[in-house]
Amino acid sequence: MLHIDNKRKFEILVENVGRCDLCRRMQDRTRVLSEKNGNIDSKVVFVGEAPGRLGADRTRVPFHGDQAGKNFERLLRVAGLAREEVFITNAVLCNPRDEKGNNATPTREEVRNCSLHLSILLDIIQPELIVSLGQCALYALHTIEAHRIELQRDVCKPVKWSKYTVLPMYHPGPRATVRRNITNQERDFFTLGEILGRQRLEQRLPLIKSFEPSLVQQVIFRIVRGLGAVSKFKLAKVLYLLDWQEVRDTGNVLTGCYYIFQKDGPLATGLSKALQEMDGHELVFYFEGGVPMYSISNDIRCNMELPQDIADKVDALITRCRDLTDAQIKTKAYWTSPMKNILRRQRLGEKMSNHPVFDGWIIPKPK
Repeated sequence: MLHIDNKRKFEILVENVGRCDLCRRMQDRTRVLSEKNGNIDSKVVFVGEAPGRLGADRTRVPFHGDQAGKNFERLLRVAGLAREEVFITNAVLCNPRDEKGNNATPTREEVRNCSLHLSILLDIIQPELIVSLGQCALYALHTIEAHRIELQRDVCKPVKWSKYTVLPMYHPGPRATVRRNITNQERDFFTLGEILGRQRLEQRLPLIKSFEPSLVQQVIFRIVRGLGAVSKFKLAKVLYLLDWQEVRDTGNVLTGCYYIFQKDGPLATGLSKALQEMDGHELVFYFEGGVPMYSISNDIRCNMELPQDIADKVDALITRCRDLTDAQIKTKAYWTSPMKNILRRQRLGEKMSNHPVFDGWIIPKPK
């Protein structure tokens, strides 16, 4: 009978949320609270910030359909959890947007407006553990009952709050991963799985540790190791110069990357993905004076050594580029024949943005 009562209480809450019009800029937005949020008999409730414009605002499923959703689902697997066994909600239940139509951070007033809904929801579910995802979620709990939890200090530490236990975590969205990268968040969720007594260690470990590096990732690793610490800008240019040297010598790129022209010069289209997969393991990402930087990590998962002939080419280029500043390496890249050709055509009025850099330089392989 209790389960039926709770189900009806939840239905009433959903109906009340559907009629709520307290937040002016969200009056026409989707109310993301329904059976799609998860299991109201769950022992675990996740509280995020707000539904995303490209995610829950469209799908009505919290943390689903956008990059934050992809990260969250990956983290759930690390913890040994499935969506069906948890409940997921947000500090505010509608998508806040700025004047340009982009996702915006909820105001404190908007969080307070939604706090009653969150309080009632927690009373219905009575979870053993509340996982707060980000600072906004912590403030939402504070509006219900004051606490002194600090995200940076207390991350991944169970803290007693009201009649519940809170586990503060960082938000899995792209903005928050700058402060706590996805690899460190994986470790947090690994700890969550241990707290909940989920899968055995050896069952979850492959989700964190398995990695088969591509050739370009092995090259990137050697470049960063050789330079000690390098800006992302300089790394991109060194990679380009390596491949241009090979194109000039053999007619083919060494790493297999595809280069396009961007406002900052030649860019390998797969570079960001390659770096993201290595971040927190083979490489450490950080900011230095506002400049994105990479250095070698101590958490290397597998053999990153290159074949000797390729390693020699990389090392020779590192020697020539080691002492160059970002401005100097940019000049060096712009003085290559493909880039001079692109810049000449751009001066003549052609639109060269995203144009293939090596167009006409690479020798087609025989079929």
